[in-house]
Amino acid sequence: MFCSSLPSCCLPALGDPRRRGLLPLVVLVATNPVVMVNATYSWTKSLTVFYVILAVTLYLAGRRKRDSARTVAAFVALAAGLLVHYSAGPYVAFLALHYLFRFFRERPWRWRELAGVMVAAGLVLATWFA
Repeated sequence: MFCSSLPSCCLPALGDPRRRGLLPLVVLVATNPVVMVNATYSWTKSLTVFYVILAVTLYLAGRRKRDSARTVAAFVALAAGLLVHYSAGPYVAFLALHYLFRFFRERPWRWRELAGVMVAAGLVLATWFA
């Protein structure tokens, strides 16, 4: 069954909805800013999902075809996803560690590619952090 709001979803699980002590909990959940932001600003997470899927696709294609441009573009997409929403952070960490520990050693122009990744992603991130 689909629930359209969080309080109506929680009420049956928490017990008898006729109890008087449940009203403060409903008010607390209904007025919580985190609940309101997640319910109203879901477009940022959707855009982040786009950037993460694009980055993973480019990263895998860059690894398979040994293409530096796709690898750099993957990290640029991850940087853009990180700017859109912080939930891209674990994907950035995982792909960066995978790149450094598994993919970096077998690359022919490894230092040039790493510099390209760092400069390109750094420029994207500098639009917000600089």
